Amino acid sequence: MTDEHTTGLTRRRILGGIGAVGVASVGAGLGTSAYFSDTESFTGNSLTAGELDLKVGWQQVYYGPNGLEPDAGPIRPRNGDLGEFVNANPDHDGDGQQSIDTEDGVYDWNMGGPTGGDTDVTDVIDCENVGEDYEEMFGDQETLVALDDVKPGDGGQLTFNLCLCDNPGYIWLTLANVVEGENDVTEPESEVDSTPDDGELAEHLNVYVALDENCNSRFNDEDTTVWSGTLAEAREAIETGSNGLLLSEDCFEGGECHCVNVGWELPEDVGNVVQTDSVGFDVGFYTEQCRHNPDPCPCLADEFVVEAGGEQHCISAIEADMSVEEFYNYGANHVNEPAVAYTEADRSQLFLYRDTGSGDTSLVMIHDTVDDGSGGAATFEFEFAGIAPGSWAVQDDPADDYATSGGVISQADWTWANGPTDGGAIPIDGDPFRVDITPAFNDAAEKAPLNPGEISSWVALSGDDTVVDLPLDEPVSIYSCGGSDL
Repeated sequence: MTDEHTTGLTRRRILGGIGAVGVASVGAGLGTSAYFSDTESFTGNSLTAGELDLKVGWQQVYYGPNGLEPDAGPIRPRNGDLGEFVNANPDHDGDGQQSIDTEDGVYDWNMGGPTGGDTDVTDVIDCENVGEDYEEMFGDQETLVALDDVKPGDGGQLTFNLCLCDNPGYIWLTLANVVEGENDVTEPESEVDSTPDDGELAEHLNVYVALDENCNSRFNDEDTTVWSGTLAEAREAIETGSNGLLLSEDCFEGGECHCVNVGWELPEDVGNVVQTDSVGFDVGFYTEQCRHNPDPCPCLADEFVVEAGGEQHCISAIEADMSVEEFYNYGANHVNEPAVAYTEADRSQLFLYRDTGSGDTSLVMIHDTVDDGSGGAATFEFEFAGIAPGSWAVQDDPADDYATSGGVISQADWTWANGPTDGGAIPIDGDPFRVDITPAFNDAAEKAPLNPGEISSWVALSGDDTVVDLPLDEPVSIYSCGGSDL
C-alpha cells in the first residue's frame, strides 16, 4: 500500500491551533496558536479523480460579562457593547474585522444582518480572495490572540469560512494535542480542588460546533448543531489521529464557502476550582473529496480503520527500513528484537507493519511476550477481501496449524509455552483491502496451551503509539478506507 489511495483521492489538511486557554484568580488568557500546517498530496490519477482544495477564512470575536450577550447566543458585534473583534482572515486593513477590498468597494463582517445591508463579506468571500499564507501573515506572533482577562461568564466564537474549491467534499473538524496545567493552587481553589496536580479547565469549558447555514454567525435554532459539550468531552469524542468530527454526512458543494461556528464559554458559576488552570489544544479542518468515495472514511489517507464492537478506530502502520521477516526476526521459539519491543505479557497484539524501503505492508500478530512465565493459546479465523494471501511472510512457529481454503489463508491455531511468544505476519499486497478476524483465546481456542497461562487482553497497535482495546470474543475488521464496502 502506498500513502495515497489508488482511487486518486486528493486530500488536503489545514491545521490551526487554539491554545493556552486559562483562568487565573482574576482572569487569564485565550490564545490561538499562529501555527498552521498546509500539506497536499496528489495521486497520478488526479485527472480522473479531480482536484480538491480547502481554504480557510475566519472571524474571531470575544465576549465578556460586561458586554451585552443576546439571548440567541453570540452574534456579530455591531457596536462596542456586543463584544470585540480579535482577528480575521481575510482582513484587508488589519483592524481585526474580516474584510475584503473589491472592485465594487470594501465588504466587511458588520455589513450584513438586521442592522446592516444585504451584502457582507461572507457573500463575496471565495477561493480567490481567501489568503492562505498563514505562516507569513501570523508566523511572527506567538499566538493569534492573547486576552489577559478571561473570567467566568466570558465566551467567544470563531466563524470559519470553509472554502471548498473545485470538487464537492466531506469536511471534518479535528482536535488534537490537548494539554492541561494546574499552574499552582490558590488558597480559594485548594478548598474545592481535590486533584492539585491536574487542571480542571477542560472539564468546565463549554464548547459547541454548529453549521451556520446562512453565515450570520448566530448560534441558534436555525443552525445545525454538530456537537456540544465540554472540551474534555470533545477530546473523548474526537479521536486523535482520525479525521475528527464529521461536519455533515452530506457532501459540501464545491466552488463555495461554507460557514461553521466554533464557540466557547466559561460558565459564570464555575467557581474557584479552575483558578490558575490552563488548557491548550489544536483545532483544524480536514477534507476529502466525495467523488469515487460515497462513504466518508473516518481516517486519514495513510491510516487504516480498525472496527470492533460497533466502533471505528484509526491506526497507522509501524514502520522501519527492513523487511517484515527482519522486523519479526523469528528465532529460538520466540520473537526477537525489534518486534519484541511491541509485546507485553498476557496480551495479544495486532498491527500493520510497513517496510519503508520496499513499501510492502504486512498484518502482524504477536501473542504474549518473551520469558514472562506463562503460556497460552489462540485461534484466528480469517476472511479477506480485495486480497487473497496464500502464504505467510512469517510463521512463528511452523509447528502450529495454518489452514488455507481455496488457496487462501483461512485459519491459524497457535499454542505456546511459558518462555516464547507465538504469532506470524501475512502480506497485505492490495489496496483497497479488508481483513475480518474471528478470534478465540485460551480455553476457546482449538488447541490447549503448552503451559498454564492465558491472554487477558487483545489490542491493535498504531505507529503513533495509540493502543486500541479489542474484544476477546468478537470479530474485528481492519481495512483501508477504500475497503469499507468490500
